[in-house]
Amino acid sequence: MVDTAKGTRDIVPEEAILFQEIQDIFKKNFELFGFNPLQTPTLELFETLSSKYTGGAEILKETFQLSDQGQRKLGLRYDLTVPFSRFVAMNPQLKMPFKRYQIGSVFRDGPVGSNRLREFTQCDCDVVGTKSIVADAECVQLFLQAFAALGLDVEVRVNNRKILDAMMNTLQISLDKRSSVILAIDKLDKKSRKDVEEEIYTLGVKKDVVAKLFELLNLQGSNTKILDGIAAFVGKDAEGVVEMRELLSYCSQKNVLFVPSLARGLAYYTGSIFEVYAPGTSVTSAIGSGGRYDKMIGSLLGSTQEYPAVGCSFGLDRIMAVVAEKRKQRVKSVVKVFVIPIGLSLDKVWPVVMELREKGVATDMYF
Repeated sequence: MVDTAKGTRDIVPEEAILFQEIQDIFKKNFELFGFNPLQTPTLELFETLSSKYTGGAEILKETFQLSDQGQRKLGLRYDLTVPFSRFVAMNPQLKMPFKRYQIGSVFRDGPVGSNRLREFTQCDCDVVGTKSIVADAECVQLFLQAFAALGLDVEVRVNNRKILDAMMNTLQISLDKRSSVILAIDKLDKKSRKDVEEEIYTLGVKKDVVAKLFELLNLQGSNTKILDGIAAFVGKDAEGVVEMRELLSYCSQKNVLFVPSLARGLAYYTGSIFEVYAPGTSVTSAIGSGGRYDKMIGSLLGSTQEYPAVGCSFGLDRIMAVVAEKRKQRVKSVVKVFVIPIGLSLDKVWPVVMELREKGVATDMYF
């Protein structure tokens, strides 16, 4: 039986036209923000993908691994951020800050669902070489502008890993447990609160500590009110609190929401984190995400020096599903004019077809 591999799919012309339209709109907006295009290999050395400050243990479980004929251990990239970090590490002559965008397939050997494939397209923008929160704010504003250009109403949820760390530090959760606690919190959109609490209990965190943690994670109100509530617990001068106040000062739109429970499971995030959702659609998963990762590039170099970086990623497959759901009609062909030579020989019709094409009209003919 002929079939596609599990978790992969063909994109038929009708879908591919929409896919290309979305990419073109995004590219235009990326370049308006000063990002330049870059392409990196689909294959990476496994040691690059498994570096300490890349995806972490959870993502490595989903990494497709293989070896070449020289027995070098390789892997299919699971995102575009790690290859970008490797590129920066290999090119120290780059003028900083360096801004790039990239669109390409990534691969994860995880569970397959209606909106979760094993090969999917990511679309990333990253800035490296600055710690300025303005770079983080640019990512949020790029999300808002690019999705608005598609005609989508979205909400951008923001948090800061340093806020989560400050909470756990004040609650005296030991350092060796914090990554696992963050991974558990990251599952709140997939599991019930009770199940996540139970997972944290198994790490040896006391029930009263977990109760206080969830009290902070579930604070309600305006962005300012929620941040004030957290600041009252961890301190108004806590680094994550200060950074979040600055970020929100640049991103005051009503659809930018400060969500303390936003965790982002990947281990490489060090500061601001983002997720984008399309409320009112059937796609309940994030259609965009990103954050700050200041340690990854230095770790790839084996250096203690930080290469501050922040980026945002657009999930094109999910975005296409949202756009298709919003639109009543789809373009089924790129052809604008189709010529049928009734009572005429093809050599008589051919000049007309070619003239239309030369004038920029997409033209096909029956032959």
